[in-house]
Amino acid sequence: MHAHAPAGYRLDPDRLRSLIASLQDMVARLSRTAMELDAAVSASPPGHDEVSLNMYRQLVTMTEQARASIGDRQVRLLAAIAALQAQLRAYEDAERAGAIPV
Repeated sequence: MHAHAPAGYRLDPDRLRSLIASLQDMVARLSRTAMELDAAVSASPPGHDEVSLNMYRQLVTMTEQARASIGDRQVRLLAAIAALQAQLRAYEDAERAGAIPV
């Protein structure tokens, strides 16, 4: 069922719920990726020679950069999810109040 949302645009609540679920899945996948990165860095360097230690330092640096990127993406996704959930709640409230023509 498509109906006009309070702001005057059309909203499909089922599609919006599906989008929210999809974004939540993305956040969960990012969390799993972050945990995998943490596990990779927690391992000991492959050796104690200069090449092995340099490779390990590069791994740590790249992991820190990846974690920062993941954290930033999660923050943006969570903000989008919160905004969409608020929009859905407002729509459902308006629908219950009879303010949405069907």
